[in-house]
Amino acid sequence: MEPPYINIIVVYPVDFIGDPVLEENIPKMLSVVRVYIEEDELHLALRIKTAKARWDSEKLKYGDMAYEHQMKRDKLAEKMNEGISPYFWYVGKVSEDVVFNGIFRKVDYAVCLEKMI
Repeated sequence: MEPPYINIIVVYPVDFIGDPVLEENIPKMLSVVRVYIEEDELHLALRIKTAKARWDSEKLKYGDMAYEHQMKRDKLAEKMNEGISPYFWYVGKVSEDVVFNGIFRKVDYAVCLEKMI
């Protein structure tokens, strides 16, 4: 674990175990997912600050900063999802402990392989 010391679980269908495309993509995804999460959290925090800002100048400043973090996050998502279309990695915050075989695990984020509709 590296700062910010978040626990991440990666979830994908059992049918994909050993799939060469996914095996090539997972290290790529893991190399950027923590930065993706940081950018996503900064983007959200700045959107909240923008909504709560009193002055138009503050709203503009925070809005611009939020947009910059959104753009960084989107570029990281492109890197994470490179070569796995029509699938993509969905990153979501986990609010409860995860249970595997009766063992509780503290997990902050889940990274799930999803298929585009």
